[in-house]
Amino acid sequence: MSESHTLLPWSPESLRSPDRPHQTSLQSPPGLSPDPWIPVPLNSDNDPHSDGSIAAFPTSIRPGPPSSSSSTPEKIRRPTSLTYGPRAPTAKRRNVATGPWTPATPATPDYPTPWLSYPSFSDSGHEYLSLLPVGEDDQKSAENPPPLPQKDRTPNSSASTPALTADSDPPPKQTRMGAFEEPDRKLVILHAILCLAAYGVLHLVARIAQNRSLFWARVLVGAGCGGVGLVLSFNLLLLTQKMIEAAAWATIIHHSEEGGTGGLRIKDLEVMSRSSTSAWVAISVIWNRIRYLGIKRNVRRSYDDRPWILVVLFFLITMIFGGMLPFIFARIVNITTRIEHQTTQYREVSVVGDLSDQDVAKASSQMLAFADFVRTWTLAPFASGTEQARPVTFQYGNDTVYFAEPLLSQLMPGGHGLGTFDLNGTQTGMTDSDLMAEQNQGAQQPGVLLRYPRWGIRIHCEKLSDPTLNLVPYSTDSLTYVFIPRDFVKTLFTSFSLVPPAIVNTPFNPSAFLSTNDSLPAGVAASNLYSGAKFYSNGVAHSFFSDGFANHGSDGNGWTYLEVVLVRLNSSYTPVGHYPVINNVTVLDALGRPTNVGYDAAVCLSLYEPWIVETFNSSIGLPMSTRIVEKGNTISTEHSKGQKMLGKIIQGVTRTLSSTNRWPAYAVAHDNSVNQMIKDNGRDIWYVPNPTLVSFTDGAGPNGYTELSASHFADARAHADAANVLPFLAGSGAVVAHSYTDLTLASASIVDYQLCIVLIFVLVIGCIGGLFVPKLPFGIPRRGFTLYSWIAAFQGQELVGDAAGALDRKMDLEEIRRQVGDRKLKYNV
Repeated sequence: MSESHTLLPWSPESLRSPDRPHQTSLQSPPGLSPDPWIPVPLNSDNDPHSDGSIAAFPTSIRPGPPSSSSSTPEKIRRPTSLTYGPRAPTAKRRNVATGPWTPATPATPDYPTPWLSYPSFSDSGHEYLSLLPVGEDDQKSAENPPPLPQKDRTPNSSASTPALTADSDPPPKQTRMGAFEEPDRKLVILHAILCLAAYGVLHLVARIAQNRSLFWARVLVGAGCGGVGLVLSFNLLLLTQKMIEAAAWATIIHHSEEGGTGGLRIKDLEVMSRSSTSAWVAISVIWNRIRYLGIKRNVRRSYDDRPWILVVLFFLITMIFGGMLPFIFARIVNITTRIEHQTTQYREVSVVGDLSDQDVAKASSQMLAFADFVRTWTLAPFASGTEQARPVTFQYGNDTVYFAEPLLSQLMPGGHGLGTFDLNGTQTGMTDSDLMAEQNQGAQQPGVLLRYPRWGIRIHCEKLSDPTLNLVPYSTDSLTYVFIPRDFVKTLFTSFSLVPPAIVNTPFNPSAFLSTNDSLPAGVAASNLYSGAKFYSNGVAHSFFSDGFANHGSDGNGWTYLEVVLVRLNSSYTPVGHYPVINNVTVLDALGRPTNVGYDAAVCLSLYEPWIVETFNSSIGLPMSTRIVEKGNTISTEHSKGQKMLGKIIQGVTRTLSSTNRWPAYAVAHDNSVNQMIKDNGRDIWYVPNPTLVSFTDGAGPNGYTELSASHFADARAHADAANVLPFLAGSGAVVAHSYTDLTLASASIVDYQLCIVLIFVLVIGCIGGLFVPKLPFGIPRRGFTLYSWIAAFQGQELVGDAAGALDRKMDLEEIRRQVGDRKLKYNV
């Protein structure tokens, strides 16, 4: 009984055997027609002499009718010859057809149906090749062939001309076009999109971080830069992952090709395959390639001469750079800070801004010394080193208000001001070295805004009205008189929108005021006068007279003072001076020459009032007043609308700044200021000008006196009182202040050119990693460290061991490592 099998569509892959690993295509044998050829293995599967010989014949022939005895078997057998008829078996069968096949029975040229060959076998062992016409069922069977056992895979039809490759032929080297795997274009495009998106995201993060606290700005920038860097780093690893996997599998293959005891130990493979995105994998691959001489490039040059270690180094450098991306992005984003005041949240604190009873008592003990004109006493000598407060001015409506800057010690726990009248004690502020040390800590430090009541000065001055009538330069008793009209005083009060006190309307008593031999000048009516001032002819160039309107601040709202300044200058020392009154009596100058003296006068009204002032205090400088909050003397326990108090209300500390029972301290401080100005007098004879007197004019220099100016004198007088009166009105008494802590706000900005350079570099190395993944040697398909790759390696017997052995179930991993770790695996090329 004979059996026949249809020769199904074929492909060169189905003919590859373990002995011909490099055989990838078949071509028509030399000298044969260009018709496509069908290869037919000539040996049987169970033939002990089988050597893989192949026969081929054209598919375009149309032989005669097939033998009726043929049938479709369950298993395909390989015919040993292409003869159409019986043939005696031979000892060794290595037959390969070398020309077009000619059937023994003539073919029918016009037979309309294509023919398929069927190997036929007789009962006597003779082997035949039959051709049958292809029917519809046969075509379907050819299109969907049954699976073949072992190495006889289902052939695939091919339109190309097959070629034969001998076993001794060397494996083909990788060409440049075929040296790289097919890239994952979607992942490369995604990488480019991520690089573009990173630019926008980082700019968005910088904008969101604007005007935040330094903490939140750092958090936002850190999170944004870290997130962008993490995404780009992860995508870089995905792009270059195939490179390190290819290098690891190439190392396995190179070890397998060493021959003899070649192969890779399982424990080395385990280290290399732990994670395809680990630096340890790259290091272990490099170590293996350096350690084993058998896989060096010069040894394997015959089948793979590519520098795989450069691939590993590229992956390692890319991974390190990817890990640094968050740090690099964070350095590209600059965070700067600024100090910004806030006035919405405050705490109550205690500062020195008032006088205690002890301070007032100590001032009272010095009142007699200051009342003695002969002494002209001051509170401190010029060389005492006592810290002097700096005057500061603010506008309030049409008026200028003068304040003394608080001393640093007033804002420190346990501190005090100059109002203790104990100027021989320790210094009340910072030394120059202390201040410099604090300033070196930084140009900007957060501080606080303090709001509490402080004493301020407003002053209005006018030149004496009708000086030729109201100024007597030299009386019978050698005195100089200045008479102050009542209406003139009322005008000064009106300039402050104040009602003059009742004392202004008190009748003037000339007899109680004038010297024995002196009288009112003609034209001056006592009923029109409020008061007058008289001065000795003592050669002093400028002199002062003060009147407190019998008000010692008992109402608690401060003090009001009327002040007269008299200017007397030798005209020989003031070449550009102008005087409304010149004495006709000549006096001798320093050289004994007769000269004349010029006279001028001005009258001022000074108001000492409490104000709520805002002061900035920080650790790197002296306190600095910033603005007037309001006119008042009390810090309320109720916060204004839009404000919030933090903490508790301070108890036991005064909230109101009052002048009640503070008269001795004010009187001493006021006289201290006047005497300080009088001492700047050059000499006490000959009416010589001095710098203070010149400052009352618009001139400057030793010969710069021009004419007494009411506005210049008001400014000079107020500055003098701000420096020499107001600081002594704050001793050791505490007042409540509202403390507004500054905000430290941050701003973030990006250095664009640096960001662009980094992103371009990330894009380039990502494209290199995604587009240039080397193929494995011998054209082996790509393998990785995923489950599917291991299934293909072990289930498909791609990795084979050097010794048999079995593992028991539920073995400990450490025991498995000890048992099989030193065994070697080879790639079954």
